[in-house]
Amino acid sequence: MSLTKYRAFIRVAELGSITKAAMELSYSQPGISHMISALEKQFGFPLLVRSKDSAVLTKNGEKVLYYCKQVIAADDKLQNEVNNLNGLVVATINICSYNSMLLRYVPKAITGFISTHPDVKLMIEETGYEDAWKNLSEGKIDLAFMSDLVPPGFEFKPLFQDTLGMLVSVMHPFAKQEKISIDQLNGCDYIMSREAWDDVTRQIVMTKPFQPKVKHYVASDNAGIALVNSNMGVYPVSNLMKPLLPDTIRFVEFEEEVHRNLGLCAKSFADMSPEVKDLVKSILDANKNPRLKAQALNG
Repeated sequence: MSLTKYRAFIRVAELGSITKAAMELSYSQPGISHMISALEKQFGFPLLVRSKDSAVLTKNGEKVLYYCKQVIAADDKLQNEVNNLNGLVVATINICSYNSMLLRYVPKAITGFISTHPDVKLMIEETGYEDAWKNLSEGKIDLAFMSDLVPPGFEFKPLFQDTLGMLVSVMHPFAKQEKISIDQLNGCDYIMSREAWDDVTRQIVMTKPFQPKVKHYVASDNAGIALVNSNMGVYPVSNLMKPLLPDTIRFVEFEEEVHRNLGLCAKSFADMSPEVKDLVKSILDANKNPRLKAQALNG
């Protein structure tokens, strides 16, 4: 069994292109095509529907992709452990984080680990709500900085409580209020994050349901901020974003207590590699520093 074929198949599926996968993996396009064909012959059914510009998974391909990812994740962990036992430190830890935590919290939380583990590679990926636990489930990520809105079967260690509010232009009527009620969002022009990236609106709705008038959809806080700055609607965000706002935008809290619990999420903290366990311990130790929390929560 050649794991190289598995890796090629996974990247083609993720990128939707044999050509792009070949460029990323430093193979020729015919070489990647040959690997996929060999894997299809091994499995006994087509994995991809190929066209000139794309490669789309077949139904059978979708079913086996998950298991191929599990095989590769297990092999990576095996190689890391073998290298550790042989005194070769080549460990790689893959972590993901929400945009707001990545901007205001994560860099300082992992600084101590980086200084004490210079030979461990930390790969950081910005991610959204659904992708975070999906990547954990598939073994692509070892640890996620995210909220506690996770499906059963995951473990969560809280770090801090994050206040949520609305971004409004200084020209918006809400800007004159110290706080707003969730009821005021009913019928309000609203800028909504794409579902896979959003857990802020989920948290607000869990506190009290409301029906806004959704005007625009965005996939990043930067896009939401730009639309708010043009007074095109209000946008829900974390308190972590406050220090990054221009003077033309206000962060307005709710009259109700609306927050989310942010922390570390993993499939199992007990079954982690020694390096990831060290990273978790280092983050939890750093989180005891009041300065780190103060900077994250108050800017």
